[in-house]
Amino acid sequence: MLIVFRLNDMTPANDANLSRFLELYRKSGRYRLSPGLMGPGYPVPIDEGILSIEKRYLRIVPAWKIGLDDPACGALQGIDEPFIPNGETAAPILEVLKRFRSS
Repeated sequence: MLIVFRLNDMTPANDANLSRFLELYRKSGRYRLSPGLMGPGYPVPIDEGILSIEKRYLRIVPAWKIGLDDPACGALQGIDEPFIPNGETAAPILEVLKRFRSS
């Protein structure tokens, strides 16, 4: 099995966009992924639903709960100091980060 992904780590100033997205997803139960171009003179998005993919499932999980057997662990690269709740002694993310550092 092969999983291909592109990692783009972004740190927003606040959670306004995420909150808005999650509220709309809660109401509609779906979202679309569409290609687009960013930059001077480019419209966003570039297609009008022709190339979009509709999704009806969204998995939201705190990063500290992602373990080695989770396909989402690839998205944890670049995290040096993960948030782990106080009192949590066996956070799965620690094994993932240990594996990243050893390779």
